[in-house]
Amino acid sequence: MTTEKKYGHAKIPVFLLAKQEVILADDLQYVTYSETDKAIEPVISKPY
Repeated sequence: MTTEKKYGHAKIPVFLLAKQEVILADDLQYVTYSETDKAIEPVISKPY
């Protein structure tokens, strides 16, 4: 997410990992992420 001009257009990562109704992680300080099994969405041709 990019903030408005008055906040200097700072980029802020937004992350929430949940399973059913339980939040598993919401702070990127404690999470690492790597793409290993990328798939391409057939209609819009973008990875997911």
